[in-house]
Amino acid sequence: MNLSITRLKELITSQLLILIVVLVSLGVIGCNNTNVMPREGSLQGKVLTISGIPLEGATVRWSADSSIFAYTDENGEYFINNISFGTQSFVVEREGYKNRSFSVSIYSGMTSSSDDVFIESKSFDYSDIVVDSVSSSHAVISWKTTDYTYGMVEYGETQSFGSAVKESDQLYSTTHSVKLPNLSPEKLYYFRIVSSRQNQPAETSVTKTFSTISVLEDNSPPTTPNGVDTALNGEPGKAVVFWSPVFDSDLKGYKIYRSEYKNGSYQSLENRIIPKGQERYTDSTVIPGKKYYYRVTSIDQAGNESGFNSNSEGIVIPGRVISEIRWTVANSPYILKGDITVTEFGILRIDDGVKVLIDTTDAVNTGINPDKIEITVSGSIITSSGPAKVIFASNTPNPNKSSWQGIIIDNSRTKENILENITISDATEGLKIKNSDSGVYSGIEIQNCNKAFVCQSSTNISVNNLRTKRCSVGAELLNNTDISISESTFMHPEIALNSEANNGISISGCNFLEYTQHGISSNESGGIISFNNNLFVSPTATAMLIKSGNAVIENNTYDSPYAIQIVKDLPLIRKNLIMAKRSVFGSGKIGIEYQYSYTTPEFGPNNIQDFSSENAYVGCTPSIDSTQAAVLLMKDYNGEPYDYRLRQDFPTSNDVWGIQRDQIISID
Repeated sequence: MNLSITRLKELITSQLLILIVVLVSLGVIGCNNTNVMPREGSLQGKVLTISGIPLEGATVRWSADSSIFAYTDENGEYFINNISFGTQSFVVEREGYKNRSFSVSIYSGMTSSSDDVFIESKSFDYSDIVVDSVSSSHAVISWKTTDYTYGMVEYGETQSFGSAVKESDQLYSTTHSVKLPNLSPEKLYYFRIVSSRQNQPAETSVTKTFSTISVLEDNSPPTTPNGVDTALNGEPGKAVVFWSPVFDSDLKGYKIYRSEYKNGSYQSLENRIIPKGQERYTDSTVIPGKKYYYRVTSIDQAGNESGFNSNSEGIVIPGRVISEIRWTVANSPYILKGDITVTEFGILRIDDGVKVLIDTTDAVNTGINPDKIEITVSGSIITSSGPAKVIFASNTPNPNKSSWQGIIIDNSRTKENILENITISDATEGLKIKNSDSGVYSGIEIQNCNKAFVCQSSTNISVNNLRTKRCSVGAELLNNTDISISESTFMHPEIALNSEANNGISISGCNFLEYTQHGISSNESGGIISFNNNLFVSPTATAMLIKSGNAVIENNTYDSPYAIQIVKDLPLIRKNLIMAKRSVFGSGKIGIEYQYSYTTPEFGPNNIQDFSSENAYVGCTPSIDSTQAAVLLMKDYNGEPYDYRLRQDFPTSNDVWGIQRDQIISID
């Protein structure tokens, strides 16, 4: 019995030793790590096109660790080792194909096989993906596409990205560029591009990386400011510059530059930095009458400066001109937003070809009419007499007749004023001269104004070759001494010339065409009053209304149903041709009418035709040498321009009047 128990103990002991040896050999117990079972596995599989063709050169990448990947061979097969056990995600990438993700269960110490992965070709491809201008706070991503696309860049410090920037121009193109803002220094960034053709699904590029640099190494310029513009703040002699903010994370501020020429040299203002958040600057160092251009740059914390923004349109500073200012073609157009006042010490010179465009409201609310802009000159205004006109017009489409006030020469005595070869449009009073006594005014065209030309309380003013069109009043002369207008044309007015209380006036060689009330309305105070060698044409209205003044009316041609009406005084009326060829009444209504009842004067010699005997002279009688004979005129009845020159050369025995008209007059 005791022997059996002893044998049993020995048997149990030997079996335990055998079990320990087996367990140690299996690595179940003990501390030898080289015998621990592996916890990684492998993956094998195959990548094919949608058509089932094996795809060579595709990258199969483990999503958890992008450094573990494999390329497919000519059979589309791949093998990846050292993958953690568990369910893992993978992505297949290949240029020209859409990325494809899939998941597989990985087992420790084993090779897992995935289902075949099919990937679809892209509708376009990416190329030349470049990271440029990398700084501590931003980077520029540029790329090309094989078709016209529009897209964005997704980026972040992980492969989950988290931020995105769209292309700014919103245009479909094959070349692209996006600036990534608000980056942190010395960081690794992941990015990819997501773009699409118009009305097509988006395509995603491969993921790439870049690293930002230290602030101390940053020599990359910040973003250039956009949206630079100028305005007035209601104060004369000041300009306000404003722009869109720059959102770079390392932005320090901005610098302002100014030039008097769009493509000239720009100088820094005050040489100081305007802090970020203050995207506005008031320039108080401007000179009224000059035009200024502004540019803005941005400055980062490292001191890097951006490039200039594109040129702004520039701004003309309103206010008082106290020195000589020149407006040039290079800076044209000059857009006026407030009054320009040329003082007695100022000179405004304007080169030929310059355009001056005037806003419809006065931004500084000054002048004769605070609501409208005017150019007032007490000093000198001088335009070049070159071949190209100087144009003054409203800065608005389809302007009315009172979009701005006009040019006013006021109290400019013994000053040099020269206005030649200019056009004035869209004003209340195109050109007004008052309290002045000098100047050269020639070759001036004024259109679409309430009153084209006004001269008031001035002395020795002469105007030559004035042409007005579509103005309610062609010219208004008030209380002047010795004023003259010659070789001028007034087209389509209500009243071509309204003249009141002048002491000495001469109107000669002018054309008054298509007036609807009067060609000339005259009510003078004295002096020599002369209306000589003028042409009056209207199918409905009165050519001349003489309210008072002993005028000399001679050598004129009238084609109006009402030729001359005299209310008072006794003018001299002789050597005039009076007809009614274009009368809407079929004939003349009244040739010469004298309404002052104290006498019945005799006028002549004159030639009146197309009027009945009783209507040719009313309240007066013709001189014995007056006539009603038809006069041969170069006048086309077939729709061509009207030409009221006599057929005969003159003066000859056939032309007793001595009328001098040597240019064809057209009516348009």
